[in-house]
Amino acid sequence: MQEDDALRDAQVRLLWTARIDYRPDTGVTGHVHEDYYQLLVALEGDGTLTAGGTEYGLGAGDCCLIGPGVSHGFRFGADTLTLDFKFAVDEPRIARFLDALPRRPFLPADSLVHLKTIFRLSLAHRRSPKPLLPLRIDTLYKSVLLGLRDAPPGVRDGADWPESNANASPRAPGDGRRPVSDGGLSGGPYASSGEAPRAGRAL
Repeated sequence: MQEDDALRDAQVRLLWTARIDYRPDTGVTGHVHEDYYQLLVALEGDGTLTAGGTEYGLGAGDCCLIGPGVSHGFRFGADTLTLDFKFAVDEPRIARFLDALPRRPFLPADSLVHLKTIFRLSLAHRRSPKPLLPLRIDTLYKSVLLGLRDAPPGVRDGADWPESNANASPRAPGDGRRPVSDGGLSGGPYASSGEAPRAGRAL
């Protein structure tokens, strides 16, 4: 199946998704995405997002939203497992909604479940493309985005804090990133199989 044959959402298109395992004291240096958004979710571990000149702590369950044109980078202080999504927004009203959210919006528990499903569907599409699967991925991802919001009272600094790369961006050798699965911006909402995660780090 050619990518042009796939049906896509007209408002939000998932471009790339990856599950990435970072080693301690590694990260991604400052950079800018000119024409797409990024949503990163920390599944395990901890680190720091620097965006727009401000630092934000990231722990398990936190997510961060980065808009086009915002300089940002990441640094991780422990073994950290992340889900990473890059996406285009073609509807101005949705873009305005996202731009008004805090850098670390509240991610409901059911939305995290949906993001894991989106990753698995993207991997399935890479292995066996189906013309309607990209639309299913796009619309489910759009629903997750529209569910992001400011933190409710008592929730830690914009995060739901529990009580208890085919075409990945260039990176310097030894920066500690180990893409478990990723996909390219030019290839649609894909994830491709890569290095197996360490024990206990499967989705």
